[in-house]
Amino acid sequence: EVSNSYLPLQGVQLWVEYVMFTLGSGDMVATRATGERALTAVGTHVAEGVLIWQVVLLVEKQIYAGLQKSGTIQSEQEIKEQEKQLHRIQGLLRRQMRVPLLNCDAESLLEEASEYFDGEVDPHMKEDLKKTQKKLNEKIPFEDDLLRAENDVDKLAGYRRYIAQTKETDNPAAVQSLYERAVTDHCLDVGLWEEYVRFVMHQFPGLDYVVLPVCERSQRNCPWSATLCDLHITALQMFASKEDESLTAKVKGALEKGLSCGIQSGREATRMWMAYLIYLRRQIVWDQPHDCQLLAFREAGQQAISMIDEYFGEDGDIESEIPRFLARIEAECAHDAERAREIWNDIIMKRNNNFKNAKLWLEFISLER
Repeated sequence: EVSNSYLPLQGVQLWVEYVMFTLGSGDMVATRATGERALTAVGTHVAEGVLIWQVVLLVEKQIYAGLQKSGTIQSEQEIKEQEKQLHRIQGLLRRQMRVPLLNCDAESLLEEASEYFDGEVDPHMKEDLKKTQKKLNEKIPFEDDLLRAENDVDKLAGYRRYIAQTKETDNPAAVQSLYERAVTDHCLDVGLWEEYVRFVMHQFPGLDYVVLPVCERSQRNCPWSATLCDLHITALQMFASKEDESLTAKVKGALEKGLSCGIQSGREATRMWMAYLIYLRRQIVWDQPHDCQLLAFREAGQQAISMIDEYFGEDGDIESEIPRFLARIEAECAHDAERAREIWNDIIMKRNNNFKNAKLWLEFISLER
């Protein structure tokens, strides 16, 4: 079976083909599940989403037509199946009427719906459709701006205006749909991915199946970004259970993905390593046996220092952020003053003329206390 994790959330045509492919297997349970995933992924795409609604509804209508057997006496079970299928179609039509979609004529939709509501559409549905049309009219100028954009800069600016307006006037799902369209068109824009990742982390803090795929895709598209690496590691920790033994491997994988892309800045490398070291420090429960966790933390810290020194020299971590962090953990948490002192004397004070830095001396004195 094709996994929807390989489909871009905004690949409307791909989702249409995927639904039809699943339908061809003859498995209606799988087809409905695929249809629902498709509606979730691209059903709110203002410009093209109507296509997936048409396909999903077409499938359900064909099933309903197949259940109707004119000229025969139907059993009670067959009648129940018909009613269940009719309610399924009615539910889809109600949902579609609440989604602003281009190329979806309101009158035609009402006429189509009337066939499945005994010729009379519920007044509440008409009111929903009226509100939806008003919302669509507000979006049309922004859609037009995207169509008229002459270059990527103009189009990205158009998306940002559109997203800002949608945040004020619509629901988070509509905003996410726009972000998906934007990152599809500007997949290498780090700033856009950062905005999108922060948005889903804030709006969907309990939905790992929403947040984690966005984080993974952001780092896959822009692996050189320390910020995206940091956010990915943070998200992995957000959704990890205490029993998740694979978490460290996942976090390390996010770090390695960032480090292996040929980053040009010691500052970026330092930030990636710091995100990983902070994670390892959080895995240490100090009032419980923690020798293995502390050893892993120390080894990673030394690896970070060696790697940054090798590729970027002493200026890679110009503020000595990593060794200072290691020394602080040794002194304040591990209560190993001797090891903390060694880090300061052998690493920090021997680089970048740090022995002349009064601020660092004050920090060292503070640790000694």
